[in-house]
This record gives sequence, C-alpha cells and structure tokens, in this order.
Amino acid sequence: MQDTPNEQMLLRYLNSISEKQRQHASWLQKGFVAPEDAFVVALNPRRLRHEFGDTDPPRILQAAYPVGSLYIALDPHTTKVVETGHQFRGILKRQKGAEVPTGIFLLTQYAGISALLCSRIDAVNQPEGMGADFQLVENRMATAPLPDMFRLKGTFFRIENRDEGYEAIPEQHA
Repeated sequence: MQDTPNEQMLLRYLNSISEKQRQHASWLQKGFVAPEDAFVVALNPRRLRHEFGDTDPPRILQAAYPVGSLYIALDPHTTKVVETGHQFRGILKRQKGAEVPTGIFLLTQYAGISALLCSRIDAVNQPEGMGADFQLVENRMATAPLPDMFRLKGTFFRIENRDEGYEAIPEQHA
C-alpha cells in the first residue's frame, strides 16, 4: 500500500490553475474575452499519478481555499467530541523550498477566476450520467462572479461567510 502524495498533487493543481490564469490574461489583452466575462478554470487530474479518488475535503476545494485535513477535538475528561472542522493550510512547499499559497480565491491576483471545475472522466472511467462527477467551486471574490443560474450536474460548493471564516456547503445537482 502506498500513501497518496496529496501535497504534490495540490501543487500540480495549483500549477495548472496558474498557467490557465496566465492564458486568460493574454486572452484579455488580445480582446478575445472581456473583463466582465465569467472565467471558469477546468481541471481533469485523471492523468496524475495516484489520482484514483479524491480526498476530504476535495483537492479542488483545498486549492481554492486554505482548508486542510479534517480534525476532531475531544474533551480529555469525557472523550466526547467537542468540535470538528478542517485545519488551516496556507502554504505548500516545493522541493526546492519555495512556498506556494493555497486558498487562491482569497488572493487578489486570482480575482479574474470565477470558479474552478474538476472532472476525472477519461475514455475508460466515466460515471453513469454525464457530468455526475463534476465539482464546481465558486470564487466569492471574483471580479466577474459566476452567475447564480450557472449550475452543472455533480457537486456545487456554495461558499458562505461564517463568523471569522467561511463554510463550503456541497450541493448535489442532477
């Protein structure tokens, strides 16, 4: 059995997103798209090694917002669960020590991205219904937000502000 290298996979997601953002800047400059047009970055990580399934929380959500692994806090006297949530993950480290931020949707340089879309479909691996595996994560800070009516099959992560942070609420769409 081999551990899935989640950090390295997240770095690959972030690199792909960054590259598509650079392409989008070029399209804006050339007038192919307008600044008020919603821009959805689509990723298909299926060809990544170890990408057989997703994590909790999904990797696409970990790239978009600084959310890490699930935690459970227990009362040491009663051993009852007193709190659950996800750890904060702000930075990933590359092999050469360079720091790469997660939570790109909280960074102003990514405000041109309206949403991230992830699908793991390939010629052999397909869900019963087209689009059933889609994961769509909205960017609440986008300069051109995703229209409210834009929902695809699969899971849509609605982001809501909560106290000092936010909550990603998965909604299933048929």
